[in-house]
This record gives sequence, structure tokens and C-alpha cells, in this order.
Amino acid sequence: GFAKHALIAGGAAGNHTVTGVKAGDELNEVLVFVGAGVAVTDITDMTADFTISGTDTINNTGKTDTSGNKVLVRYTKLTV
Repeated sequence: GFAKHALIAGGAAGNHTVTGVKAGDELNEVLVFVGAGVAVTDITDMTADFTISGTDTINNTGKTDTSGNKVLVRYTKLTV
């Protein structure tokens, strides 16, 4: 597979769009960059909270709200 990444805006717990990811790919890491304004004040590993739930979608229903933060998603592309 090929290593891929996406930087997305955080949001309410639930579905988050990651263009290009598909069920069958491997989710390697989800890092949340916590900040106020332009200052990053913390980085939280939330990989265990997320799954790839479908085409272009990762999901963390029932987990932490990431609104106002940036989320770095790293995955291995195993599908075509």
C-alpha cells in the first residue's frame, strides 16, 4: 500500500470527510492539534477513537468533539 495523509478541520463526534480513504484501507494515526487562534497548545493521539466507516469517511461517534482543532489523518491506501 501507499502512505497517505489528510489535514482536516475537527468537528462534532461522528463522520469526518477524508477524501480518498475507503473501507479496506488501514488507519494508522489520527492526531488532533489543539489550539487557540494560531497557537498549538497540545497534540492528542485519538487513533483509537476513529475507524474508516466508508468511502471518504472516518468516524468517531460517541467519542471526543474535535471542533475548533485541526486533525491529521494518516492511513495506508490498500484499496483501488
